[in-house]
Amino acid sequence: MPRSQSVPFLEDAWPGFKPYIDASSTAPAENTIREMERLCEKNDIEFWYLLPFPIFPSLDGALIQKVAPEFFSSGYFTLDQPHIPELLKAEICALKKVLPGIKGINLWMAEGVISGFLDNPAGEEIGNNKKWAPPLIKAFSQVTQELGIGGIFFIHNYLQTIRTHRDAIEMMAEFPELTLMDDVTWPEEDMQHPFLGYLPREDRELLFQSNPVALDFLLDTEYIGEGILPSVYPRWWKHNVGEAIRSGVSVAM
Repeated sequence: MPRSQSVPFLEDAWPGFKPYIDASSTAPAENTIREMERLCEKNDIEFWYLLPFPIFPSLDGALIQKVAPEFFSSGYFTLDQPHIPELLKAEICALKKVLPGIKGINLWMAEGVISGFLDNPAGEEIGNNKKWAPPLIKAFSQVTQELGIGGIFFIHNYLQTIRTHRDAIEMMAEFPELTLMDDVTWPEEDMQHPFLGYLPREDRELLFQSNPVALDFLLDTEYIGEGILPSVYPRWWKHNVGEAIRSGVSVAM
């Protein structure tokens, strides 16, 4: 099945996109997501939605530039512009409207959402994160509180440096109502790192000071197994789950 160029549930999130959205192509995914919501409610499981960002109602780069030129006023797309927090709020409100049982949003500054167009904006602008990230995190905090749902912000990016990673933790500390999500190890389950061993000790301590913490466990052996093999290190992830519980991690996934 060819990849849809329209994003489920977001057709009304930003003005001008609706006439270009192919409802028939998004219907299968929307039906599946609604069924997930129903099953979660039936089985007393919290239903959370993972939102890659930045994303638009369409994945067609030329169409995005045509319909939403306000995001390209400087000639190219950047994260340090006022429309970005507005877009995030609008999309989360749109999701809550069609998925009323949603309990929270897991926000990922995504890599490769629109290949060749928005490949990794957060990574490309990682050195400028103290300028663009605070308004975005603030908007995320505001909209989730207004809607009465939870918020998890995943701070990972494969281009993070020690400095920018520390900046992200410190910026999140300004919004202790949000859960801070990070990797349990990076870049792979190599069995050589201790728990959160890729972080300097002072940053491991900083991680737990202000926000609830969620940890992402990479179990598809992204590099060793090329994303096909399951984790070949069950003792590794069992140990780290135990360490996560001991450390007071709120969510381990």
